[in-house]
Amino acid sequence: MSDRACSSCGTVNTGSKVYCSGCGGILQKSTSSAEGAEPASATTAVAQRRSVRIEADRPAPPTLFSRIKGVVRYLLLVALGVVVVLALMEPNERAPETQDIPNARSVIQRMMASARFSPGVLSQQLLNSCLAQQGSSTWESPVRLVPMPTWESFRVEIEAGKITVFAVLSVMGRPLHLSETFCPEGLSGEWRLVPVSASIGLLKLPRKLLPGITPLIRAGMSPFDTELASLATSRNLVMRPGMIEFTAR
Repeated sequence: MSDRACSSCGTVNTGSKVYCSGCGGILQKSTSSAEGAEPASATTAVAQRRSVRIEADRPAPPTLFSRIKGVVRYLLLVALGVVVVLALMEPNERAPETQDIPNARSVIQRMMASARFSPGVLSQQLLNSCLAQQGSSTWESPVRLVPMPTWESFRVEIEAGKITVFAVLSVMGRPLHLSETFCPEGLSGEWRLVPVSASIGLLKLPRKLLPGITPLIRAGMSPFDTELASLATSRNLVMRPGMIEFTAR
């Protein structure tokens, strides 16, 4: 068999070669005439078919649109990761140390009952003592073996015209710090607490997402539904720094 020059790199190879010793390409048989052309060997035919299949399976080069799409997908994943990390981080706020008030729930109930005759005052210290004595609570799962969140703790901060509720919610053993700020709105006997801001961990939530946090806060405060309903029907309701002043109907 005669020597053959590689059509790709020009390296001269012996006739028994199937692949070029210079570049590794497949050596083509000489086809000087249709009748005198030497038939390709089985090895060469298999190699040629393999080369054709590899070329057919090779992915097309990325287009500009596909590259832009990949960049956008990457940025969205990074943004999602940042959101998750911020939501799981513990905020820097620390509850002020105050003296615990024994039987705080009973004190609140007596104060609300007497508010029919004289204005009542619920101090921030009294409310936080009651919330601390309440302890943790857990939603009852409608499906067995499905873990449900647990409200580990609650506390409030009262400022002029607003109250902020801080909650620690345990989800599958991981604490999640929630906070939501409410402002009282309405008229005498028809007060309501309107959410104005909220956060999860260090992540501040836009106002459009507040309806998703409010049910969690209200569910944890459900043991105080009676007291909250009484405040909602008060003749007067004023929030001052560290206290709530009200007059029952």
